[in-house]
Amino acid sequence: MIFRSPFWLALLPLLLISGAWIARRATPGRGVLAIRALIIVAVLGALADPIRPGLPEAAPLLVLVDQSASLTPEQRAMAWQTAQRIASERAQARTTIAAFGQHVAIAEDNAPPAIDGNGTNITAALQLAAGLQPSGGRVLLISDGGATTPGLDEAAQQLRAQGIAVDVLPLPEDTRPDARVAAIALPPGLRAGQSFRGEVIIESTAGAQAVLAIWFNDEPISERSITMQAGRTTIDVTANVPREGIQRFRAELRLDDAHAENNILDATALVGPPPRVLVVERQPDAAALLRDMLEQQGVQSEALRPADLSSRLSDLRRFDAIVLQDVPATALTIDQQRALREFVRSLGHGLIVLGGPNSYSLG
Repeated sequence: MIFRSPFWLALLPLLLISGAWIARRATPGRGVLAIRALIIVAVLGALADPIRPGLPEAAPLLVLVDQSASLTPEQRAMAWQTAQRIASERAQARTTIAAFGQHVAIAEDNAPPAIDGNGTNITAALQLAAGLQPSGGRVLLISDGGATTPGLDEAAQQLRAQGIAVDVLPLPEDTRPDARVAAIALPPGLRAGQSFRGEVIIESTAGAQAVLAIWFNDEPISERSITMQAGRTTIDVTANVPREGIQRFRAELRLDDAHAENNILDATALVGPPPRVLVVERQPDAAALLRDMLEQQGVQSEALRPADLSSRLSDLRRFDAIVLQDVPATALTIDQQRALREFVRSLGHGLIVLGGPNSYSLG
């Protein structure tokens, strides 16, 4: 027997001696004296708070149950049943069960609380343990370990500093095949009305057939069947940019796999206005065929004569490129030629010179 408040026992001799002295002066029977002595011993023994050695009080336990969408419904159910069985086996020992996903919630009954499963916030779960057990205790983490938030190491170190032991019960891995859209690669400098070629990168745990759908701002633009290999598969995508501004590009992978939530990926792109080209032609409509070809590719064009070409860079910067259609150097002034040079060198825009009867060679 161990007494947690043994100083109360120091009063026992004093009280017994006092009781004996009082008994000598009084005339109670021996039975009454014995009962009084037993009462005194019992009261002091209770105040001394005796406990049996070798049977320490069970530490409070917090069971953290992973209920995120990265687990299958069977895994989530198994994790919850395991937590309930542990709580029932501890009988009267204090046990708290909490479920976590994107956030953490303490269970009020036998049913798992409603949580947002779009994440595995183990950090928040461990921080809850630090708040619930400031004087120490134990934590049992039932999870697949796929944390989606930072700060996990710091939260674990805080528990250790508080004297809280953490045990981990790993869940068996999901062996079903799974594929995900890993990345979307778009070319820089997209322009409205322009055709472009991009890439959709898919990672898969096994070879499979799927349907890849491409969307622009919730508008479907293509859908086709693809064959994925185990590992990484790159799919080329060709499409047209519908309009300028910030546009959302989405790739959606359609197949029956382990995690449907990672089969969709969005990417945004800043799409500029349609490209503009200035065509300088020696004779009116001499570049009509060229301008028709540009318009078919979504390129806006303007045409003017060499004498009308501005020598001011501020007038030319609105064009992405300038085309000289059979224009000899003698048709341009020195200032116009300098402006063209700075149009390329300072602004980084394009200059195309097309030969003809009046330029290059005999021209």
